[in-house]
Amino acid sequence: GAPAQEGLLRVMSYNLLSPSIAYNHVRELYRAVPPPVLDWQARWSTIVGEVESLSPGVVGFQEMEHFLQLEQALSQLGYQGIFVPRDNETRDGC
Repeated sequence: GAPAQEGLLRVMSYNLLSPSIAYNHVRELYRAVPPPVLDWQARWSTIVGEVESLSPGVVGFQEMEHFLQLEQALSQLGYQGIFVPRDNETRDGC
């Protein structure tokens, strides 16, 4: 995507659908979704590509379970990140 105009900040919010949440609820919520579509390894490079193409100044991810993997890929695009775990028993965060 085109860079934001001077003085404007482009913000992206992205719910990643945590793999553990997806698989824990596959029968109720995702029964019509082919399993390969839910596979994290099949999705993460597409997510990085979307961030790269939209070129936001700030990205907020929800249901982040593989922070180090995305942090490494997005750092090559100039992004820095922090991970804040959820305040419950799940493995994901923001």
